[in-house]
Amino acid sequence: HDAVLFNRDIFLGIEAKADEPFGDKYLDAELSAASANKKKRIQALTEMIFGDEAENHPGLRYQLLTACGGTLLEAKEKACKKAMLLILVFKKAGCYTPELDAENQKDLDRFLAETGAQKLSDQCYAIPTPWGEENGICFYLQKLEVYI
Repeated sequence: HDAVLFNRDIFLGIEAKADEPFGDKYLDAELSAASANKKKRIQALTEMIFGDEAENHPGLRYQLLTACGGTLLEAKEKACKKAMLLILVFKKAGCYTPELDAENQKDLDRFLAETGAQKLSDQCYAIPTPWGEENGICFYLQKLEVYI
């Protein structure tokens, strides 16, 4: 996470973006180049969020998987019953690329679709994760664009 906030009720993991993708690789590329230990971590995160194998999600950005997994794990550690991954996208005229912004949105939409996310409001979603449900944690994701 780039920053975190929490109280006794909610853990908020913050991922900040400023004209950059959600990591360098998609999940299939991460798996093909991963050490045995990293493959185990990837599989554990995939099971936590999707309840199945990482190979079933080759086109997802690895950073979205780790950010969601980290948010859920920290919420459990802090005994929070709610967890949110907040994606803050900083935009400044002349300092961001519309094409990259569109690609990031496409990657985020793909991730949300594969999780079975329920749209609550504009760019705010409830994400049903097997691990979150087992641990009594409601998980949310919200994207906010900040124009500076």
